[in-house]
Amino acid sequence: MQVAIRAELDPDGTVRSVLALPDQSKLRDPNYRMFVESAKRAVMKCSPLRFPASMPYEDWKSTTFNFNPRDMGL
Repeated sequence: MQVAIRAELDPDGTVRSVLALPDQSKLRDPNYRMFVESAKRAVMKCSPLRFPASMPYEDWKSTTFNFNPRDMGL
């Protein structure tokens, strides 16, 4: 399972909105839907996000996070 979550951020790093970019072929699987919703909540819970001052806002105002349990050390 994996999902990409696109976050729209304010200049102070506050997460304004999240949008899941799910694998459409897996949306019938209730476990996958729960995984997608959990990933969206995780991004919202991390608000505000912090980025290096050297990175201009335009570079990170729309950021995509890729969630894959294999990368989470589970």
